[in-house]
Amino acid sequence: MIIATKQEFNCISYETNHLLIERTKENLRDSGIAYIKHFPLASSTYVSLAEQLGTPLINYSSKSTLNDDAPDPVINRVKVKKTSTNEAASVRYISDDLKPHNARSWLNPRPSYFAMLMVNSGWVDTHQGNRGESKIVRWESFFKKFHSLSPEKYDRCLKRLLNTNIKFSADNVKEDTLNSPLIYTLSDAKSEFDYGVRLKQDLLEKFCTFSDSLENAESYYSELKYFVESVRQLDAHNYYTMEEGDLIIMDNNRYAHGRYPILSERLNSESIVESNPREIWSLTIS
Repeated sequence: MIIATKQEFNCISYETNHLLIERTKENLRDSGIAYIKHFPLASSTYVSLAEQLGTPLINYSSKSTLNDDAPDPVINRVKVKKTSTNEAASVRYISDDLKPHNARSWLNPRPSYFAMLMVNSGWVDTHQGNRGESKIVRWESFFKKFHSLSPEKYDRCLKRLLNTNIKFSADNVKEDTLNSPLIYTLSDAKSEFDYGVRLKQDLLEKFCTFSDSLENAESYYSELKYFVESVRQLDAHNYYTMEEGDLIIMDNNRYAHGRYPILSERLNSESIVESNPREIWSLTIS
């Protein structure tokens, strides 16, 4: 069951000419989102488009203990996968609800864009809210609502999170980590609520890994908890359902993404257990 608002997009139809990248850049500049329909399911075409926007970063697996069979060194294959007890687990493998977060939130410097291409939409005949529907949080909209609920709490929380450096790392990936605030100002801010955020999906649970470096850690945790729990509320995000060939590219400073649960296995007509073929190719662009 989904009670969040459905996200609407100004969609771009895939074209094999120069207008595609022009329209993609225009949408990213104006709204921070580019949503392309009927994109070819070819890794070379996908990477080529990403290279028009910046430098695609080498995927997680090449810098970690994760096993992967990604179609390109810069592509992460997001697919439900069972892991053995001695194998590193990744949020890319799980079927549970995935909380809103920013791509590579720990990375120094901050990546500019995050992209997802739906390669196989999987089982769409399951109950709504159990199909892996995507979540999206537009930080500017969130901060406006966050402020309206309690200006006093908003000001106190924002002041602390905007002026306190924190340093955290990924669970499996070995990369340079950033020591900077969770919330940060943007040089091209469009309003008083237009901030950048680098939220890790389990940051609240990982607080103990960096709390020793903070002055008055208890006070910081209180403000962090208030912020993170507000982000995790159902009315903080919109949702959308990707179809095969849908490609979304988002401003990684201004948007967070997440996902509803996925039905990972079921019995077919012959009572044989089948795995959900749902698959997304994601990549991050600096």
